[in-house]
Amino acid sequence: IIDPYFLEFFGKKHYKVPENTTYALAWTGYIKNETTLSSFFKFFQAKTAQEVVGVWENAHGFAMNLHFATVQGDIGFMTLGRIPIRRSPQKHGFKPLDGSKSENDWVGYLPYEDSPRVINPKKGYIVSANNKIATNNLRWHATAAMVITPRAVRIQEMISEIIESGRKISVDDVKNMQLDVLDVLARDLVPVIVKCTKEALKLGYKPSKVTQQNIDEMLNRLNSWDFRMEKDSVAASILSVWEWSFETKILKGINLSEEARKILVDEYF
Repeated sequence: IIDPYFLEFFGKKHYKVPENTTYALAWTGYIKNETTLSSFFKFFQAKTAQEVVGVWENAHGFAMNLHFATVQGDIGFMTLGRIPIRRSPQKHGFKPLDGSKSENDWVGYLPYEDSPRVINPKKGYIVSANNKIATNNLRWHATAAMVITPRAVRIQEMISEIIESGRKISVDDVKNMQLDVLDVLARDLVPVIVKCTKEALKLGYKPSKVTQQNIDEMLNRLNSWDFRMEKDSVAASILSVWEWSFETKILKGINLSEEARKILVDEYF
């Protein structure tokens, strides 16, 4: 049972705790005979890729991505933690659910053998940057936030460029990847934004003279931008404000309360 004062503190930004409501937390870390800590110790003693996969089978505590490399030259990626299977796949743990309804129950856990993982992929490398971790035909609904992120796309681009050049990836190359600020989403979005703005003007949108000057200035900035999210980039600021504004406006077409929209937009950005 969660103390309402904790909820009030945790969700004070948007969430108001209804009166006469009790909250309980279901967490895989409460499973009896939880062995995540001992799995960590075994992991540090593992010698092969197969041993690495084996030591995590009974780790329930929390979900995370693990990447590893062995002295034998093997590389691997695997997801850890026990993932609940819900009776209603559409339900998820983003918000409190009515515990009196069986449709909100957990009915089991994702079988360990079905957890997304790969050992020694054919392409020779693994990219992970909070991006989508499995294909669309994943047997179980593992997470409510499996999205593709521009960071992963950009990392893959940089690795491919080095491979195509015929040289090996160096420590400096990895540093450059870590510090890279080119936004591939901006690279895709900006031409669309420019095109739609020009079409709006042709379709009869008639801004004031001052507004038109501001629009022209912003379009010029975007057209000459290299899509790098530098901290002093005016174009990067324009796109960031556009994204926030777009999210806010498009959500108005969905049957959500103003409070729910605010939570979605503010928390996302």
